[in-house]
Amino acid sequence: MNSKQNYLKQAQNIKLKGKYDYNVSSNFDERYREVFPQLSPKQFVVLANRYPNYANCKTAEKIKQKFGLKNIILGAGSEDLIIKCNKIIRSKGWKTGVILPTFYRITETLKEWQPITKDKFLGNELNDMDIIWVCNPNPLDGQIIEKKIIFNIFKKNKKIIFLIDETTIFFLDNWQGFSFLGQTPKNVLVINSFSKLFGLSGLRAGFASGNLNLLHLLQQEGTTFPFTSITESFVESILKNDRFFENIRIEIKKNKNEVEQILKQNTAIEIKPSETNCIFCRYKKNQSLYRDLLKKGIISLNLDQQFGIPRQGWVRLTAHSSKKLHKILIAKIKFLNREGKNETKN
Repeated sequence: MNSKQNYLKQAQNIKLKGKYDYNVSSNFDERYREVFPQLSPKQFVVLANRYPNYANCKTAEKIKQKFGLKNIILGAGSEDLIIKCNKIIRSKGWKTGVILPTFYRITETLKEWQPITKDKFLGNELNDMDIIWVCNPNPLDGQIIEKKIIFNIFKKNKKIIFLIDETTIFFLDNWQGFSFLGQTPKNVLVINSFSKLFGLSGLRAGFASGNLNLLHLLQQEGTTFPFTSITESFVESILKNDRFFENIRIEIKKNKNEVEQILKQNTAIEIKPSETNCIFCRYKKNQSLYRDLLKKGIISLNLDQQFGIPRQGWVRLTAHSSKKLHKILIAKIKFLNREGKNETKN
């Protein structure tokens, strides 16, 4: 895998002074402090020195109750679970397909795999695979496959185990209508995360549910304490604050729409529809929007460097619920629009 596909590393390699990161799809909002645990220095030290609940049973039970799940396994973020799934796949020698485009960590940690286009997946052309990875919603094109359509594919291919990365599902208005959480077919494993909407990227909190065989194998691969005591405290606080995160979801959608409307005022730019918290845009002509945004201090995701995406100049911008980050992005793209108009006049 080309290291440029690792967008975390890509952003870290850019000198951040005077620049703002809209590259990663996780949300940021200063108001998260309202629902995160209000820990005093003494409480923080106590948690830092406390072993978690053995195998994090208490937190796991609360997650199961919240989402109506029978069996889950916790992971240090969704990436931990993805890497362990792929370790199992390699050890078993299972024939693996990956629906493209995909999260780079999926292909990075597989030894051998076969790319499958979305059209072939929807057309049920799966070539006798043992395992198939699919991201739904897809963070690299902003699209989502309807639950009814994808369920029929699972039903027609009962011998295939499908691994669904649903880490961006909670950004959707009606995420329950798309997610397989709590309604998981026997041949499906679902991976979810508290990193994206809930803002816990740094604390690493993910979970998997579904296929019992894979859950058992993951349990054998898993760490004794996948969550720290501090992570447990944050996750349990999040689970009690539905209304807060519903408001965050609404704010993200509003901010995303505003950014898109301003970009549309620039006749040199086109926008691709997106169901997620991200905006997908490019110059209509052969120019680099990624480069121009970077000049203005905005770090976007250069999709030309992501595997499975044609090199057509598309970039991804994350819409945050943060008032500060939104205000900065609006100001930068308005300035970009003004420059574009001046160049047209000249």
